[in-house]
Amino acid sequence: MKNIKLILAIQLLSLTSCFAQILPVEQKYRYINSEEGLEGAGITYVKDINGVFEKFIGTWKGSLDSKNYEIRIMKALENSFGIQEDFLVIKYLIRNNDNIIESTINDADNSPYVVLGHYISENGTYIFNFGGGKTDCGLDGYLFVEALPNSNLKVFLSPKGEYQYTCPSQTPFIVFPEEYVIYTRQ
Repeated sequence: MKNIKLILAIQLLSLTSCFAQILPVEQKYRYINSEEGLEGAGITYVKDINGVFEKFIGTWKGSLDSKNYEIRIMKALENSFGIQEDFLVIKYLIRNNDNIIESTINDADNSPYVVLGHYISENGTYIFNFGGGKTDCGLDGYLFVEALPNSNLKVFLSPKGEYQYTCPSQTPFIVFPEEYVIYTRQ
């Protein structure tokens, strides 16, 4: 009788562990374009179990031409379609001398203007979805953020070529530059 209870307990434990599959955030890229996706693979939590977000989290400053960029990268947690996911968000402040060009620093974390993390690529670059900013004519795309060995970040925007809003004969406003900007941790 004791053996039967032990066998049942082991089977129940193995059955419940099949339903709770945790995937390290640095492996999510494997499921981005796969047919089964996270749900089909039974993933229930995409978690930063190895602390890879630490090299990105913080306040960073960089400059290019006459613009000064400040980005604040924070960790967030989302529960969507039965999958919990750790991810990063970026709030930013862009200045030209003392004039604020655009800022999301005081926006709520769920604001549509806050830059949302998507996944870490195979080479370790974090890829964010950028919606085009607060302008009526912003260019959206992917913000690539690479952690450098000297505690700096290398950041650039790869535009999708789509406008966030209708842009009749107006050149789109590009919030983040398409060339690399080096950011220093503050």
